[in-house]
Amino acid sequence: MRYNFFILTIFFSIQLISQNGSKVIFELEKNPDTIFINDQKLKKEIILTQDGTANFKNEKPKYFGIINYGYKILYLEKGFNLKVKGKSIKDSIWFEGRGSKENNYLLLKSSIISKLNTDLNFFDTKSMKKEEFYTSIEKYKNLFIENLNGFKFDSNLFYNIELTSINFIIAKRVAFYQGKKTEINKDDLSKYANELVFPFNKIKLNDENALAIDNFAYVEYIQKYFEKIMRSTFDEKSNKDFNQEIQILASRRITNQKILDDFILHYTWGLIKYLPKKEIYFNTFLNINSNTSYKKTITDLYNSFSSVKKGMISPDFEFIDKENDIFSLTDFKGKITYLDIWATWCKPCIEDYPQMVNLNEKFGEKINIVSIGYLDTKVRWEKFITIKKPKWKQLFAKDKEQDFFKKYNITGVPRYILLDEQSKIISSSAEKPGNIDEILEILIN
Repeated sequence: MRYNFFILTIFFSIQLISQNGSKVIFELEKNPDTIFINDQKLKKEIILTQDGTANFKNEKPKYFGIINYGYKILYLEKGFNLKVKGKSIKDSIWFEGRGSKENNYLLLKSSIISKLNTDLNFFDTKSMKKEEFYTSIEKYKNLFIENLNGFKFDSNLFYNIELTSINFIIAKRVAFYQGKKTEINKDDLSKYANELVFPFNKIKLNDENALAIDNFAYVEYIQKYFEKIMRSTFDEKSNKDFNQEIQILASRRITNQKILDDFILHYTWGLIKYLPKKEIYFNTFLNINSNTSYKKTITDLYNSFSSVKKGMISPDFEFIDKENDIFSLTDFKGKITYLDIWATWCKPCIEDYPQMVNLNEKFGEKINIVSIGYLDTKVRWEKFITIKKPKWKQLFAKDKEQDFFKKYNITGVPRYILLDEQSKIISSSAEKPGNIDEILEILIN
């Protein structure tokens, strides 16, 4: 007897209906009940209703980072009626409906970006010769443009926005490469396209449509431009702060307040999160920014460091050494203490290691130098210190949820912290080992 089986796949539909009329329906085999979106430095949670509906406040065209067991970029615009098909956000998906051409294009674009990140990663790029680099970057620009021209979009704006986005991607790589190499000479100009070697020559500081591009690409581009200007004019002997001067320069050069607000949010967020002089950057931000929501974002970030301000007793910790003996901050009282929070997978940490060796040779008898392996495996950490045999104290953080990391708001490495003899905070984001000699000399003497 022959039987016919009909296998029914149950799809879960989620409707994301923005206030401007665009609609996204997820028809996925893996049933999400919560979605997160990245929006202006905040990760916002969308808990879906029983019928799977949520609203986007999207008055203008915008890219959204959608997170749920994976990450995908969506472009939404008024009038879109988009369906997302496939297994899950993490796995292979495709789009149907109005807006599908734009978002299927973005899927292909992301695969080109992945190849670019592999072939021209920021660390290997340092050692590339000019001809090799510019030939490669031109190849990728052509790939991006060919992909863009392969679609006929429903949106009249999208093509130009994406053309701008491609220029940002290329300019970011070129700016990094040129920052490590000698300037372009006359002979180079006959070999390479002018827009490749001078990516900031035609920069637009007031292109409001470009703010739609995902992940702050536009304001990062503007940031690179201002950094290039500042490096050529900044007097290192002055009492001025390089980063604060960029904040001020932006306020003078960017006439569109919306773009200025987005830039100053993005730039100040990084300064406060990772650098000392937080109060200076925070107060400068308040004088420039006009967006109430952005002000709250930066104020909340600034206040999150309130328990680790200069002069306060440092939060304590309990970390282990190679023999599994437990150490806390009380074990290091009586001397100035320099904490180095690092990981074996962190290339900047490894690049700083020779400077840590030099620091220990110069100050190891006078201060406590303590390296703390963080967000790492104990096997890899032990292997590294067994091979390198550092002569200063090595500890390992078994529990990444310790209050010590939360209170210092440590979300990345390397991170350096400087404490006095009583474990009071001198700097919660101290200078790198290669730049802290002068500060230590003053403190010791």
